[in-house]
Amino acid sequence: MPLLCTAAYGGLMFFVGYVLLCLFAGRERRPLCEVCGVSGLLGGAAVPFILFWLSLVGVVPSRAVLVFIFLAALAALYPLHRFRGIVKPAWTATRPTKSDWLLLPSLALIVWSIYTVAALAYKYPLIEWDAVSTWGFKAKVFSLTPISGLHDFFHDYSLNFSHLDYPLLVPFLTAGEYAALGEVNDTLGKSGILFLYGCYAIFIYASVRPLLPRCAVGAVTALAVSAPMVLRWAGQGTADMPLAVFYAGSALYLTRWIVGGTTGDAWLAAFFSAACFFTKNEGLALAVINLITAAAFGWAARPRPRFFRELGITSLATLFLLLPWIIFRHSLPHIDENYPGHLNLATITGNLNRLPYLLDRFNEWMFHDPDSNYIWQLALGALLLGLCTRASAAAWVLFFLLLAQLAAYLLAYLITPMPLGDLVFVTMKRLLLHALPAAVLIFAYSISKILPNCDNAASTAAAKS
Repeated sequence: MPLLCTAAYGGLMFFVGYVLLCLFAGRERRPLCEVCGVSGLLGGAAVPFILFWLSLVGVVPSRAVLVFIFLAALAALYPLHRFRGIVKPAWTATRPTKSDWLLLPSLALIVWSIYTVAALAYKYPLIEWDAVSTWGFKAKVFSLTPISGLHDFFHDYSLNFSHLDYPLLVPFLTAGEYAALGEVNDTLGKSGILFLYGCYAIFIYASVRPLLPRCAVGAVTALAVSAPMVLRWAGQGTADMPLAVFYAGSALYLTRWIVGGTTGDAWLAAFFSAACFFTKNEGLALAVINLITAAAFGWAARPRPRFFRELGITSLATLFLLLPWIIFRHSLPHIDENYPGHLNLATITGNLNRLPYLLDRFNEWMFHDPDSNYIWQLALGALLLGLCTRASAAAWVLFFLLLAQLAAYLLAYLITPMPLGDLVFVTMKRLLLHALPAAVLIFAYSISKILPNCDNAASTAAAKS
């Protein structure tokens, strides 16, 4: 019964995500793998948003609430189908090639990675301090009491260990799992994050498939999901893996939109940016970077007026989506990790002596640590090689996003009042985990000019974008 309830919760997230995909993309035809992967990621963000809004008006997550969300999504599907159209999965049959047997090792590694993450997640309850004190603790509170009745909780300074002003997507994702189970279960409560991890694997495959041959797509996907730092954090109940997968969605669709994608890509990039914002504090920086990137590269977009019109509309919609959280968070005491409060020229210049140490740590953990599956080296090497073959515009957009993300994290280390050595040791690998999907996509787009997808003509045309 518990596993059936867990599966039902995953099905709810997938269905809600598909309805959102239809809202954003209308009558567009998208590959089946992309529809499956992105629907899961969209639903994994949308359901917590809905539970948060309901909690603001006094509704606690429960099975009845989850059924209500399903029925509301089902009711929305009819007008979407009638007036906007629904996304129809496209299945492109391609002839087998002699290299397809190379998919087998990659597929085995992907299956082994998912099994390993699930086994580690279900072997123990919450054991990471952040998972226990921040994400899991709040999930238990929200599963019993709505936010509207928790004024004293959020202003109790003795609970500062739980980071009272942290974003709430993961706690509500977990509270939804508790509601589906009908009980608080720290072990099965991590199933929502495992669902996102599985959808991430499908999503990476779908993202790279138009660019490369099947055998190369399998290898890139295996690299992305089997990196030791991914296996380490994906099943621990923290917010790092959800942030990484949502940022993967925002980076991919923002890049596609900039280099000539559809309005649906713009809406998907905006929604995933909002999901990043609502997942971790780092998501604020990532959402701002996405906005700056769109504005900077938009000047080269064609047609330019349409691009900036879409940018304005999606930015306003994102702000509207996040407004309840922004207003609520503004009312909370900021008693720790108030990075915006330390962001000033005096603090930055006064801490410039930290820069050599920080650059050395970034260099060590990006290029001399095997925990990333050497993705950083592969991405940089492919990008440099792409210089000789005119690397695609998408690769350069992604490279700008990655540099901006790493610069934002470097700035956070410069201005933090916390002891630097301990903070770097505890957090840097997790910050690099957030950036890992961008490196994977840079690698894929860069080698697409060297190793084009010749499986079918349509995919080859997509790779040239």
